[in-house]
Amino acid sequence: MSTIAHVGTSHAADSARAGADAARIALAGLAGRTPSVALVFASADHDHEALVSAIGDTIPGVPLVGCAGPGVIARTGAPLTRTAAVMAIASDRVRFETFLVDDYAADPARAGRALAAQINAAGPDVRGLCLLPDAGFGDCRALLDVLHDRLEVPMPVVGGAVAGVTASESAVQYGRGRVVRGGLAALLIAGPVDVEVAVSPDVRDTRGAERVRDSHPSLAPDLVLQFTGAPDPVAVALRELLGAETPWIGVRSSGEIAPVAGQPHLHSEALALCALYEHAA
Repeated sequence: MSTIAHVGTSHAADSARAGADAARIALAGLAGRTPSVALVFASADHDHEALVSAIGDTIPGVPLVGCAGPGVIARTGAPLTRTAAVMAIASDRVRFETFLVDDYAADPARAGRALAAQINAAGPDVRGLCLLPDAGFGDCRALLDVLHDRLEVPMPVVGGAVAGVTASESAVQYGRGRVVRGGLAALLIAGPVDVEVAVSPDVRDTRGAERVRDSHPSLAPDLVLQFTGAPDPVAVALRELLGAETPWIGVRSSGEIAPVAGQPHLHSEALALCALYEHAA
C-alpha cells in the first residue's frame, strides 16, 4: 500500500492533553493503518515529558522523533505558541528509522561519527536524512562535515537546528519515547522513495517549492517537512504550489540544514523544504 500521512494539531494548555489530542487526530487520518513513525513538533512552552508520554500512550509502540521550537508549522495554520503537532506516517514500502543522541552538544563530531555508523549499517537503499540538533550548544557545522565525510551512500541532509528559550538553555529533542536537552534527533528515510530537498535564502522566496514541484510535475508529494528561520509568510503560496491537501509539518529554526553543491550546509534565516514521493509499485 502507498505511503499515507496525516497531521494533528492541538492548542490545549495542558501538555498531556495537547499531545494526546494531536496524536489522536493524526492517527484518525490514517484510515485504520498503523503508523510507521510519528514526527512531533511542539512550542517550547510545553511540559515536554508530559507531552511525549501522552503521545506514546495514544500511539503505543510507534517510534517518534522531533523537537521543540519557538513556533510550529502545520498545514492547519498553527499559531506560534502553545502548539503541539504530530504527523503520523504509515507505509508498507518506505522505511523510517529514528535516532537520538543525548550528548551531541558535548562533542558534535563524535555524535556525527556515531550517527554515520548507524546510518551506514541501515543498508544501501537509504534515501534521505532529517536532522534536528541543538542550535545553541554544539557546532552544527562540525556535525555536518563529519556526516559528509563518513556517510557511504550520498543522500540529501535536511532539517533545522533549534535553540533553547534563552541563550543559557539547551533546546529540547524527542526520540524513542524520551526527551533530552542539548541533543540531536534524526530521522532516516529509506526504500523506494525520492527525497526532494530545496532551500531558498529568503523565507519569502517560493522558488525552492517550485523546484520541488517541478521534480515531479504530475504528482503531489506524500508529505512535506518545512524548516524556516522566520514566521511563515508564504504559507498559502507554498501549499498552493505543492498541493493544498498535502500533509505538512515543520518547525521554526535558528539554522536551516539543506545541501549546497551536494554537501550538507547550515543556512541562516532560510526556508528549507523536504518532500517525499514514493515510487510507483
